[in-house]
Order: sequence, then structure tokens, then C-alpha cells
Amino acid sequence: MAEQTAIEWCDATFNPWMGCTRVSPACDDCYAARSTPARTLGVTWGAGEQRRRTSDANWKLPGQWNAKAAREGRRVRVFCASLADVFDNEVPVQWRRDLFDLIEATPHLDWLLLTKRIGNARRLYADAYLDSARPWPANVWLGATVVNQEEADRDIPKLLDVPARVRFLSIEPMLGAIDLRHLNDGRETNEIDALKPFTWEQEVEAWRGTTPEWEDDFEDWFGQKPEGLTGPMHARIDWVICGGESGPTARPMHPDWARQLRDQCASAGVPFLFKQWGEWVSVSEVAGDGPHHEFDDLARVRRIGKKAAGRTLDGVEHTEFPCALESLTMTTNKAPELVYSTDEENFSHDFCGMLDSLRTEFDDGDLVGKTYWVGEKVEHPASYYFKGAADDVVQRACDDAYQENEHAEDFTSDVTKEALAELQTFINTWADKHVGVTFWTARNVREMKVTPEDLA
Repeated sequence: MAEQTAIEWCDATFNPWMGCTRVSPACDDCYAARSTPARTLGVTWGAGEQRRRTSDANWKLPGQWNAKAAREGRRVRVFCASLADVFDNEVPVQWRRDLFDLIEATPHLDWLLLTKRIGNARRLYADAYLDSARPWPANVWLGATVVNQEEADRDIPKLLDVPARVRFLSIEPMLGAIDLRHLNDGRETNEIDALKPFTWEQEVEAWRGTTPEWEDDFEDWFGQKPEGLTGPMHARIDWVICGGESGPTARPMHPDWARQLRDQCASAGVPFLFKQWGEWVSVSEVAGDGPHHEFDDLARVRRIGKKAAGRTLDGVEHTEFPCALESLTMTTNKAPELVYSTDEENFSHDFCGMLDSLRTEFDDGDLVGKTYWVGEKVEHPASYYFKGAADDVVQRACDDAYQENEHAEDFTSDVTKEALAELQTFINTWADKHVGVTFWTARNVREMKVTPEDLA
């Protein structure tokens, strides 16, 4: 419950209440249950134990952070809840509604809701408002903790089913190898690539002609006909956090488990954050004394403590993040490549002609009542989004436009830079007036419906 935190993947922490029940192998040595606030306030963990709501003064803090973030023109990542679980079904319904009301009232904060009960998320959010169709707040990043392949196979499809703008995984403590590119591998249920989903076009082609009745078989399996299916088959994971366990009874993490996860994310262009080795570190990473643990394949780790173990993996510190809402309001140092369309189904990366139509519609007032789709390209490596300066991104946009459209005479760098700059101005105008209604999950795409009031 602080504006600043030592947790590597957030800027602040907020706990609306305290208390929980252990439900996962990740909970075996729960730091929250033995934390100073829990012990001081006498909060007991377990089923049937009373959860303790935090003070009114604590609930006012996010409003202060939001005001400060607005003044400074930045976004703040808030981890909620480090001493509880937002989707604990033993929490009073009104408390959860109060929390989501607070989230909606603080649009300059990105709320990182991390849960070990992802199966409850959709239902309990709907229950809080008695509205199963209510959109999730655009500043919610929804995360699930998974620690091994069994939990990944079970819980990641549930996370992908929730319409949050950003979905992330916390694989900490990592207790086994996890293949995110082949969930449910070898089972009768559909295999899932959680990082780079197959498209419907690819799936249809894979089925085509396999039997004389392949179309009927396809419909029996997927519940829909193959004709006209386009786009990703499902949403994807936008961010992966990985770490080993800390604490007095910490279990060691095999170095290859973390390496394989890093490589999976790199191959799919998904940001990866290596949080820590924990108590145990690979003998190839940090020299020193300490007890050793040897895995079956003879890989060895040494117990030297979390601080000494550090957070470099093969000598590299991995600290990548997904795009935040600021990427849609075009800050000067973070400008992702934008794509635009008035047609969600045929959402494209084509820069041809979009600027003239936008300018005409904006000037003539023809924007009213129309829905626009704006988002970032997702086919590029993670570094494309997070590490490029604005000028570099603009130049890449020029290069892409030149390559994709093959009209050398129509795409000089200066013209495309100018077009992209004007498009950013349009997006800023809408974003500043809070036109955003919801976010489309497959591509971090923003739906914006313009009303007469927005143009006033």
C-alpha cells in the first residue's frame, strides 16, 4: 500500500482488503500470510476466515496517485492486491464493486490485477454490477499466476477468455517447465498457442480436404462453419513475468525453465520480464559459496539468497513491458506504429488514403456516429514497441508503408512522416476527450465511437 515499491514490474501497490486462502502450489510459502501487516492486524489466512478491508485513508491514495500522474503526464502501474486476491469469492460483493469504481475513477493508473483464481474473474466482475455485459475498465491489466504446465493448461485459456485490454502471466515461483506455445498438447481439447495464436485462415487450411466431410467435421469441432472465418482464433498473452522462489523454504528453479520461457516470448514478440532468481541461482550466473542442488540432468544451482542471486539471465537483465494507454495518446518518447480502419473485420495495416479520408470526415463532421479502430501493429518483435524512440518508429512506419504498398512514387519518407504525425493528432484529440469505449483484445485495438459532443 505504497506509492513506491521494490517490486520490479510495478510502480505502486494497493490492497483494498487483506486475507486469502491458499489454493495453489505457489501459495505453499505465502509471503502475504506472514507479512508484517497481516501479523500486526491479526489477519488469518484460510477458508471461512474474515477478510479485513483496509482504511478509508488507504482507499484515497490511488486518487492522489492519479492526480499526480495526470499532472506529470505519465502512467503508473499499480499492483492490486499483494496481500489478497481480488477474485476471492469470500470477499463481500460490495467491496469488489467499490474497487472497480475506484479503478474507473483513476484513468491515469494501470491496475495490474493478479489472481490465482482466474476462473472466478469474469463471473465475480459481472456479479459486482449485476451486469454480465458490462465492459471491463480499459486500464485493467488482468494477470494469472501459473507455476507449472498443469496450471498453465488449466488457467491460461480462462485468462484468454476474459475481455481485458492487457492479459499477463506471473510465473513465480516457477516450479516446472512451461510451454506457452503448445498448451493442452496431446489432449483431445484444442491445442493453444498462448503467445502467437493461429489465425482462422490457417486453421481452415489445415482442415481443408482432410476428409470428404471436412467442413462438417470442422463445424462439429468448432461450432461454426469454416466459410468467412478470419483473424486470430483467440486472444493472446501480452506479457510474461518469470521468477524463482524466495523465502526460507524456497524451491529451486531449473535455469533452463527460465531460458525456455524467455526464448518462447522472444520468438513470438511478447515482452518478457525476468523478476528474480530467488534464493537459488544457476552456478553459471553468479559465483560464490553456498549449498548446491543438482537436477536430474545434472544442472546445478546454488543457494546464496535473493539479493545476491540478482535478476540477470545469462548475463542479461530482461525488463520489458506491454504497451500502456499512453501509447494511444502519443507521448513524445513512446510512439508505437499506429494502424487505422473504419472496419474492425478488415482491420488493416494500409496507410494508403487514410489521411485524406480522416481529414475530410473530421472537417465535415462526418465522424459522428461512426466507430473507428485504432491500435498498434503486433507482428514485430517486442523491442519494436518498448525501446524505439518516436523518430525511429516513424521511420519504420515509412519503411513498412513503402514495402507493403510497393508504390515508390507515393511513399517518400517526408510524406509518410507527415501523415503519421497528423494521424497522431487525430488520436490525441479523441483520447483527450475520453471517447474510448472499450478495447479489442486480439491486437490491443481501441474502439472509438464519436458523438456530436466529442466534436464540440
